[in-house]
Amino acid sequence: MRNEPLEGWKAIAAHLRVSVRTAQYLEKKQELPIFRCGGEGGQVSAWPADLEAWQAAGRKWSLPPPGPEGPAQAKAVARTESANPGSSIPPQGLPRRRRAAGWLAALAAGGALLALTVWLASGKTGRTPAGFDVAGSDLVTFDQHGKELWRYAFEQPLFIAGYKNETAQPRMVWFANLDGSGHTDTLFIYMPADWQARGKAVYCFSDTGRLKWRFVPGRRVSDKTHSFEPVFFASDVLILPRTRLGGPWVVISSIHEADYPGQIAVLSPGGRLLSEYWHSGHVPHLLAADIDGDGVPEVLAAGVNNGYQRATLIALDPRRVYGTSRQPEGDFRQLQGMDVGAEKAVILFPKTCVSEGIEEYNRVVSLRQVGDTLEAYVMEAASERHHAQPYLIYLFDRGLKLLGVTHSDQFVSWHKSLEAEGKLTHAFDESEMLPLHKLLRLVR
Repeated sequence: MRNEPLEGWKAIAAHLRVSVRTAQYLEKKQELPIFRCGGEGGQVSAWPADLEAWQAAGRKWSLPPPGPEGPAQAKAVARTESANPGSSIPPQGLPRRRRAAGWLAALAAGGALLALTVWLASGKTGRTPAGFDVAGSDLVTFDQHGKELWRYAFEQPLFIAGYKNETAQPRMVWFANLDGSGHTDTLFIYMPADWQARGKAVYCFSDTGRLKWRFVPGRRVSDKTHSFEPVFFASDVLILPRTRLGGPWVVISSIHEADYPGQIAVLSPGGRLLSEYWHSGHVPHLLAADIDGDGVPEVLAAGVNNGYQRATLIALDPRRVYGTSRQPEGDFRQLQGMDVGAEKAVILFPKTCVSEGIEEYNRVVSLRQVGDTLEAYVMEAASERHHAQPYLIYLFDRGLKLLGVTHSDQFVSWHKSLEAEGKLTHAFDESEMLPLHKLLRLVR
């Protein structure tokens, strides 16, 4: 059995021994397991094992003989498919006119059965995904009662530890009605066992477990001195609802596997890449907040700006996502070949004595919304998962006006530890918090 995917409709159709038109029909009407790189309109692919499992599960039809189709044969296939949408190619020689009434009755019965099937698969019967698990190479979803709904087998084993430790890892699965159809899709960050070499992609599944699309983040980008090739790691997903001014959108943040370029990608519900924004640093954490009250929530992305070596928070209008971040004058990290981005806000957080004198930079490690307050957790260490957890909490109103800054007990404890080690020459004092209220705002 081949281990390589089949690329394009022609290869998929040849593997199934059907016409391209038939393969496309089967994908649309009978859930043929194909995926699209980049979403709607992108290159289609399929794994041979998926196609053969689909056939073995009882998805059988009368096959035409293999080989190229001439114009006359193609027209005949098109006519038979149109006359009988319940199967790809019906038995030859049926008296179409004399048996038209029979076909209409069959179509009506088939339509009623299809409607019942769709209704049963909807959330009305409690089949809405509410939880997941991973085992080996399988993703398994469950309803609210813990009953298995469907499972999907990936070609490669999954990195199980990446999904099990929820306190140390970011969220990996989202359940949402993306297109307003009433059906719940599953968005899943695919993290294979060799993810450091393969990267992390985002897969979208229907409520029956059919793969609808796959998004592989990143592409080749360059700064003034280097070029950065994929691999990229998808790090967070944000789903923005439909509003009177636009949407819905799927927003995906990703980071380069070895260096600083980060991508914010805006996709359609069908997985088509609509726009992208690039950042000279990692901004993996996403949150939606309508900061200007126009009814369209902005995309808040947070992390670190490598050029400024400071934690950062940026706000993007999902309708105007493009370009790249502004870097300090002359900074070699300024990404090339892109316009300057149209951020609605860019905030740089001040550094404490710890991140100024000992660590290379600080970084935002979490964004939260509590009522009307936005909270940015800033780790005063280069590592996002520093063992001592020395973080500060910045509180903002919905318009990103700073309300206050508090420190964690862990920050004070670490400060004392550094004093004892002789790395800091002063004791912690609450007055150190006062300069932290002076944020640097590059935009707004």
